[in-house]
Amino acid sequence: MRLLATLGLFAFGAATSATAQVGTESSLTFPIVIDAPASTSAQQVASGGAVFVQAFRPAAAARLNAAYDVKGRQTVSFAEGAVFAAAKLAGADVYCAQGANRGGGVLVKGNAAVCLRDENHDGVFDGQMFIGSVGRSQTAFELNARAKTGWSPASVAYAQVGDADLPAGEIRIGYVYHKPAVGLTGAWAEMRVCAPKALSKSIDEALRCGALFEADKPNFYQERVWIDLGGSGDQTLTFGPIKTTVRVGANGQIDAESAVPLKSGPAMMFLAATYGPAMQPAASIPIYAIVPAGGT
Repeated sequence: MRLLATLGLFAFGAATSATAQVGTESSLTFPIVIDAPASTSAQQVASGGAVFVQAFRPAAAARLNAAYDVKGRQTVSFAEGAVFAAAKLAGADVYCAQGANRGGGVLVKGNAAVCLRDENHDGVFDGQMFIGSVGRSQTAFELNARAKTGWSPASVAYAQVGDADLPAGEIRIGYVYHKPAVGLTGAWAEMRVCAPKALSKSIDEALRCGALFEADKPNFYQERVWIDLGGSGDQTLTFGPIKTTVRVGANGQIDAESAVPLKSGPAMMFLAATYGPAMQPAASIPIYAIVPAGGT
């Protein structure tokens, strides 16, 4: 059995719809800034290469000036220099980060994370809250405010991360050409939304990347789009609002050209759903929604 969990809804087995909401009590959203694509012109791509890349960054981030232990039902430790991404929690400005926990809790289990706030804007975080997750929770962006505790006092100084130093993630379409010793040769493109390494527990791509939310898909994401290796003309690959044109070349290579990228500039990113084995949340796939700033 697979488990599909949508924001504000947990459903076993098949689900027919999901509602992604921004700025509600049950949501935790991350303001981000999307760069223009690395390239939209035609380029030759071999297996393992990127057909399309757009970088994104948190709109703001804070760095702790000292090591800090967040204590409660469990203890989550952060090193000096730990980076927290700016977020909106029920409309309030907070900074959140993933952290390895020691021990378990009743309200927040598994991989726990923390959001901090500075109510008087004096450069010292004065409030802290444990935040849980629906699935594996390897990055701050996978957190879900439905699994949260109340605010408690905190005291740790921080500094804003300069714009030039904000850590970057990637929205990427990769290309795979598979020619087994026995069996059919195939090729496909696959979408990945990869959190910045500095905001992830692991730099392993498999653990910091998820999928792009697509409301019209059965599981709300599309893992791959197959490429017709016998095709002689342009083939359009569509992942949500992103469209890329490819042409099959020789030796398993393709020529790719981005037709419709995501709109660059301010946007909001949040966990819209997860998908994976019902009894193995750590193996779930985070499915991220990326919407224009101020809208759904």
